[in-house]
Amino acid sequence: MAEEVAKQEINVTRGTFDFEGIITNFDKNQEVDSKTKKGNAMRSIVFNIDTAEGHSHRLQLRAYQAEKVYFSKTEVDKDGNRKNDIKEVKWNDRLKFNMEGYQPIDRVSFHKGKVTDDKGNERRATAHMLTFDAIPEILNEFKVGDSVHIFGNIQIEDYTMQNGNSGTAVRLVPTRIYHTSEDVDFTKEGFKETANFTQKLLVDEIEISGTNEATITGLIIGNQRMGRQDFIMRDKVYQNYASLLQVMKNANKYVSMTVFGTLVNGAAKEEEVDEYVEIMGVKVKVEKNPMQRNTGGSFVREFLINGIETKDGVPQFDNGIEYTEENVQKFINQFIRARQEFGESTNTAEAETTSVDDFAF
Repeated sequence: MAEEVAKQEINVTRGTFDFEGIITNFDKNQEVDSKTKKGNAMRSIVFNIDTAEGHSHRLQLRAYQAEKVYFSKTEVDKDGNRKNDIKEVKWNDRLKFNMEGYQPIDRVSFHKGKVTDDKGNERRATAHMLTFDAIPEILNEFKVGDSVHIFGNIQIEDYTMQNGNSGTAVRLVPTRIYHTSEDVDFTKEGFKETANFTQKLLVDEIEISGTNEATITGLIIGNQRMGRQDFIMRDKVYQNYASLLQVMKNANKYVSMTVFGTLVNGAAKEEEVDEYVEIMGVKVKVEKNPMQRNTGGSFVREFLINGIETKDGVPQFDNGIEYTEENVQKFINQFIRARQEFGESTNTAEAETTSVDDFAF
């Protein structure tokens, strides 16, 4: 009898991003095609996109060979109700499947070549492909220096390394990659950065610093995974929500809400101090070569909140009803604590392939 796979009852808290910028590099050390420990085919690419001068984000696509591929099609009945129809296809038959309107569930949409319409106008074509098959096509289509608009999902997870050290990993997974209609120019007058995020979270802690800043530690529930991430409110945004934050501090666990804002990943600003070294018995001021790239862990990522999603103008949050101490603890005991104690996930496909190296920092 096949081993029964544990089902997760608690809902995941989804996060998405929206970036517009310039591709600055593809990881030179990446192996696009490799194998898992079980010998299944695996494909991955890692690349960086700059969304402003000094703001760089690392993105990753990874996909695995599976026994089956699932295709879906959304249908609307006469009453306007939407329903997804799912088709199951064997892995080796996935490229032959071409039923109209069906798209692979695990897919990436991206620009792929150009087409000419009946009037002779040329435009970029869009492909919708299974992530595994899309990866080499994306590498062929996009180059360093391309201006792109990228949408995707945010995955946040706590991890523990073999040496016992722990941390939080953030993975940015593209789902749509398009060339922009105009080149992105950070120096252009009126340039405005596009580095947006939206994230549903469970409020774990709120720390208020003075009168202009608050840090919300959010609990992020994934598929059999969990992470904690700090989200920051500053200045006018903090003042707008200061009273609500005080109420949340005294509310039941776990208040859930969806926040949106700007994802900043840039070099930490340090006060410049003149530096001198002694050469041949004489003190000489150190001058930095502007063409030399900075090294070291000087980049800081911040999720800066601009607001809380509203409905009819009212901020929407759930006061410990959808997510409770009981069902969150049950989830932790079933999926998180088990992996911490036994070193593996109940999802064996993820357990053999996922490590801290899978995440973008």
